[in-house]
Amino acid sequence: MTSVGTGALIFSADGQRVLLLRYAKNGEWGRPGGRVESGESARAACVREVREEVGVDLDATPELRDALRFQHWAEGALLRPVPIAGWVAAGFAVRLPDAALEATAVRREPEKHDAMAWVPVTTVLSAAGVLDAGADEGPAAPSERGAPTESDLVGHVNAFTVDSLKKAVASGAGARSEPVQAPTTAQAAATDTVVRFPCSKCGERGHFRKDCPRQKRRNDGPQPKLADECATDAPAAEATPFQFPCGKCGERGHFRRDCPQLKRRNDGTTLSQPPRAQPGAVVPPPVPPPVVPPPVPPPVPTRK
Repeated sequence: MTSVGTGALIFSADGQRVLLLRYAKNGEWGRPGGRVESGESARAACVREVREEVGVDLDATPELRDALRFQHWAEGALLRPVPIAGWVAAGFAVRLPDAALEATAVRREPEKHDAMAWVPVTTVLSAAGVLDAGADEGPAAPSERGAPTESDLVGHVNAFTVDSLKKAVASGAGARSEPVQAPTTAQAAATDTVVRFPCSKCGERGHFRKDCPRQKRRNDGPQPKLADECATDAPAAEATPFQFPCGKCGERGHFRRDCPQLKRRNDGTTLSQPPRAQPGAVVPPPVPPPVVPPPVPPPVPTRK
């Protein structure tokens, strides 16, 4: 059964160091965090675990509440968890608003963690093989007394922490002061829909099927170009003759619904009927049929 965990990367006020704890049972360094209890949200579990393990209340101030943002699922895409050895972990990142809060972090569970330190971000990433040793990553982070060196961390940083740190650094969680917030579903749909989904009529990107020039062809107006490029800004072609014959008479120039052989005009006539008299018009009296005399019977011969 897959267990759900959560944790938080707590960055220093300058954004160059991250708070790590060393687990006594295996000697690995990792972020504060733990298991999500039944009926508990990942964010609430993260706040609870951080408070229990290092004494930092992420809900204590509006600045911390606003800065704590949901980031990702460990070793998976956004909101798509992939188990790691039976675990999935929801990662959060928060940057402390001032240096005074760094001193409030203390190791509150010595039986679980035997060490705690503020470690430079570049040191953790270099030890995990994400950065080359000695790579130029800007000004060096201030050293922390008792902090593990890169050699101490090689092979001793858990996968959840490394994955969270890579994603947090890529999104700028430790390098900027404004909150790190993933785009909402509506924002993602507004920016990616046209790019992501091609037109189902022509297969080109940049418009929907209802706006496709190939879908909007008409017999009674200018025709868009039928070229490989099918874009919304494609120039319209010159007016062309009607492309399709009438389904009633076979002639070009009109649709079946407009065919003179089918459509009744306002005067009530069709091509196959004589004109009808308009109301109020003088109608001549009907001409009586000519009188035809009855046929004369032949004479009957008599016997003498």
